[in-house]
Amino acid sequence: MKLVDAINGILHYREQIHEEHLWSDPIKLSEAMVKLSVYNSYLADNIAPLHKRATDKAYSVFMEASATEGVTKAETLSRGESTEQRREYENVKNIYSSTANLISVIQSRIRVIENSIKQEGI
Repeated sequence: MKLVDAINGILHYREQIHEEHLWSDPIKLSEAMVKLSVYNSYLADNIAPLHKRATDKAYSVFMEASATEGVTKAETLSRGESTEQRREYENVKNIYSSTANLISVIQSRIRVIENSIKQEGI
């Protein structure tokens, strides 16, 4: 699955939980949680390659700059010229982490709803 498709899938189900007010519906929450988990697993496939791309870009710039500049200047250039690659990597890593946290919260919420139903005797 493409990275953009995984991100769009996660965004879709986060929005669905919010917009459709699924907070109290354990079945729909469970379905959304499974779908979030699948998209998040695809997202995880992209984290290491994005990190490598950011690292390779910084290293390439550093090596090129260090041939004519001092080490400090080369390091500064390598950080400055690889910001887009690092942003992509950090963004995907943050979406992955926040989705994993959301899944955990949904699991807890489903348990609370189930316990409430049991206590009410329904």
